[in-house]
Amino acid sequence: MKIFEQKGTSRSMAACGYCRTVGHNIRECPQVAEDYAFWKDYKVPLQASNPCRWFNANQPKYWGEWYTKCINAMQKQLDYKESLKKPKKARPKRKPTCGFCGSEHHNRRNCDKMKTFLKEAGQANENWRRAAYALLVTKLGISVGAAIKVKKDRYYINKDKDIEKVALVTDVNWDKLNLSCANGRWGDYMQGLSIGIMIDGRRCSLSFSRDFQEAELQPVFSSVDGYGSWKYDSKIANAPKPLDESWVNEYKEAFDYLAKKRSHLKLQEEGIIRLVAKWK
Repeated sequence: MKIFEQKGTSRSMAACGYCRTVGHNIRECPQVAEDYAFWKDYKVPLQASNPCRWFNANQPKYWGEWYTKCINAMQKQLDYKESLKKPKKARPKRKPTCGFCGSEHHNRRNCDKMKTFLKEAGQANENWRRAAYALLVTKLGISVGAAIKVKKDRYYINKDKDIEKVALVTDVNWDKLNLSCANGRWGDYMQGLSIGIMIDGRRCSLSFSRDFQEAELQPVFSSVDGYGSWKYDSKIANAPKPLDESWVNEYKEAFDYLAKKRSHLKLQEEGIIRLVAKWK
């Protein structure tokens, strides 16, 4: 699912709110004092060693904003220096609570509700993968190396009838397919099916007609990634070496990640608890 596959990729270093340089904040920004040395005498700091590009000589209409930002930033630096001189007040200890269920009597490590969720989610994911395997590999013949018949709708090519061709399945995102593929809610808690095919020496994305999706793919798959004009029609020959059935037991680490990063209430709001209950 997206939230697991993209973990750690969206983090970026914070930039200073004044000079926008990465690596420090306003309280530590060296540019503030340099600019303030000009602004305190009501002079525009155009001669400063590194004036902010967003408030430069070509933009005099923003100088008033530049002045205000610099004065406020300087005050923040002064207030921060004063705060460092004061003795730190002991913060009242917060009563520890479980990040998963919210109980004040334990934490995630010994949360029975979390253990139950992980057990049921693992079983639900196995059941879903078993259904996905039966649908894609056994019934539709979709596995890397398989030959399938595809067609392009005549409306795409302004012809009297559809075009049919034989395609070779080149790739399927097996490693990412999991229970969240059945989640009909768009967002970080879902995953789409992506299939690559080779037609006349050219790689294309395989798609499915809306009628086919509703009749065959759902409720196992709620979404198909990518857009392709070639649509699945039927299987011709199975792959020489189809996907191994041991695949159904994998991908449980995604739910371990969910349980560590999200509360039961959040997972309930996002439809994951309902999905697990349906497939367990």
